[in-house]
Amino acid sequence: MRTDKKIQLEKKRHWRVRRKVIGTKDRPRMSVAFTNQHIYVQFIDDAAGMTLAAASTRAKPAPDQAKLAANVASAKVIGQRAAEAALARQIQQVVFDRGGARYHWSQSKGKDGKPVVVRGKLAELADAARAAGLKFSRLTVENPVAHPPSVGGEETRGPRGRGRRGRPAAEPELNIDAQTGEELTEKVVFINRSSKVVKGGRRFSFSALIVTGDKKGRVGVGMGKAGEVADAIRKGGEMSRAAMESMALKQTTIPHEVTAHFDGALVLLRPASPGTGIIAGKTVRAVLESVGLKDVLSKSLGSNNPANVVKATLGALRQLRQREAIYKSRGLEVKKSAPPPAPAAPASAPLASPNPGTNPA
Repeated sequence: MRTDKKIQLEKKRHWRVRRKVIGTKDRPRMSVAFTNQHIYVQFIDDAAGMTLAAASTRAKPAPDQAKLAANVASAKVIGQRAAEAALARQIQQVVFDRGGARYHWSQSKGKDGKPVVVRGKLAELADAARAAGLKFSRLTVENPVAHPPSVGGEETRGPRGRGRRGRPAAEPELNIDAQTGEELTEKVVFINRSSKVVKGGRRFSFSALIVTGDKKGRVGVGMGKAGEVADAIRKGGEMSRAAMESMALKQTTIPHEVTAHFDGALVLLRPASPGTGIIAGKTVRAVLESVGLKDVLSKSLGSNNPANVVKATLGALRQLRQREAIYKSRGLEVKKSAPPPAPAAPASAPLASPNPGTNPA
């Protein structure tokens, strides 16, 4: 019997997986769902909102085939059929979305006393799909669109108004600048979902804050807005690449301490000795890593709004000045100090006689 606690655990597992899974056209999301009577498998392209292929136990069996149900034997058959349907659509690689089901197996003793491995439906379905030629890729992308359910578990639809802000921890994406041919690091700082109530329901739109840098002193930020997440990220990336500007750095750190405001955000940056690393939160860290800094101390003293914190960090970097530039603006010359003289060699002491009280021969 499924208790309320089991239902809550299943929902937690489901949203924990959905936060890390995004299906694309080349690598769709393989979604698996179980009911008391049937098993469903779908290959979904989340960017386009389309189902590319599907298989389930509801399909009418052939006359020479047994009727399928929601059991382990049927899971093997559905896994093989789902892989065949995907391969027929030229889908060879997928990301696995197990929903709230557990990928498990247990070991028990058989009638003869020997250990017997009992596998669950999900494990058998996945192994059958792999055996049929389908490749499962690792989950390395954070899904910023998936929102966790409420604390009570009763409300699972999207939030009203401005929605929740997701801060994905995705790996930085490397792009090649078409003009200079340099490698650029593009990071998604956060994605915001907003909704507008219209006559037919709610209309959603997304905004993505993107930071792009070459890790050699140039960095830019852009905010892209669109009706789809992929389009918002693409627009934000184009805007951030167009807005890149050079910053005055000092090797792996900054030349001096600096503070900058932007609306309610206040960011403090301090230089650090080599080997310190970047001491910063995830929002400030995205900007500092993109510009190429490695040893910086920072503190966010105001609002934690990601857009304001990013712009305050950029304002702090714009205030940095090299020592030579400051002297030049004042009409002065940088005096190069002469190197200190080498220490004189110590005078050699006279040799002591081997026998005290006697003169050497």
